[in-house]
Amino acid sequence: MKHRKDAKGLAATFAAVITILTAAGCSLVERDEKDAVLLLSIRQENTFATKAGGQPVPDTNQFILQIKNASGEYVYNGLYGSRPKTISVPAGAYDLSLASELFAAPAWENPVYGEHISIVVSSGESVGVDFLCKMTNSGLRVKMTERYAERYPGDLTVSGDDGRLNYTPSENRFGYFGPGNATF
Repeated sequence: MKHRKDAKGLAATFAAVITILTAAGCSLVERDEKDAVLLLSIRQENTFATKAGGQPVPDTNQFILQIKNASGEYVYNGLYGSRPKTISVPAGAYDLSLASELFAAPAWENPVYGEHISIVVSSGESVGVDFLCKMTNSGLRVKMTERYAERYPGDLTVSGDDGRLNYTPSENRFGYFGPGNATF
């Protein structure tokens, strides 16, 4: 009888050791998956066209580049000019955003340029991402006639989803608002 107990104990110990080795072996297996490589560039003209006229090209090295993985974690968040020449990422989905600045509220004479791109990359793939920066906010200039100013004295307030600006009767600048509705 003692011999059977020892055999059962030995078998249980042997099974436990095999299970532990198998589990450890799985985590020690080297994966063949290689990172994908992102190669980023900006396609640009000499000026960015707006209704307000041609605007000089902002320094694209000062643009803000944000790359997020599918979990919403930043892979890169910094200046475009400070990014590595190639960015290695695991296979998966990514959201890339490039902007001349992060636009938070309406502002005078402040066009913002950028683009948002979603991509899916495979293991070992090299992917060229060519940003074509467009204006991402809208410029609005209000011209009041003398007759209007006499009939409705005071400023005219334009409200957008992200804030408001007050236009005086003599205001000639463009006010820039984010996407969405604007009301007078």
